[in-house]
Amino acid sequence: SVVQEFPNISIIDVTIIIEHIRSIIARVSQAIGLIFMFTLAASALVLLVTLHADREQSRMELVLLRFFGATNRQMRQVWYGEWLAIAVGAGIYAGIGANVIAAVLSHFIFNYRFVPSIGLLAWGIAISFLCMLGIAWFGSRPLLKQTVLGGLAQNER
Repeated sequence: SVVQEFPNISIIDVTIIIEHIRSIIARVSQAIGLIFMFTLAASALVLLVTLHADREQSRMELVLLRFFGATNRQMRQVWYGEWLAIAVGAGIYAGIGANVIAAVLSHFIFNYRFVPSIGLLAWGIAISFLCMLGIAWFGSRPLLKQTVLGGLAQNER
């Protein structure tokens, strides 16, 4: 009826357009989340390789600490502190990496103004910390059972 009264006015149903835009934004959000998880997984893999390569040195440090009378609790605190610093670095790396990728995608592909997310950085640090805490707990168990003589004998081989 409005079109008949005003023939120069076009009526466009914007609900379809808005729903389409929402679905695109939802897909982009999912893609950014997947990129974040991929970056976090890649940084966790780098951490595991680094920690495995550093395992012999850590074993000798723990044997030396045990020689000077450190308790398992004290050695665990040293171990966890070292890995906490590594986890925070990995989380920052993953969060910054996800923000950079999201910024590039939003600027060059979607022509959309990107607002950096502190939440990605916080989640990266939190997830890295929890993963590293689990790895540290499982990784430290065999090393904490080692005696000074056993560690020195193993070093001679």
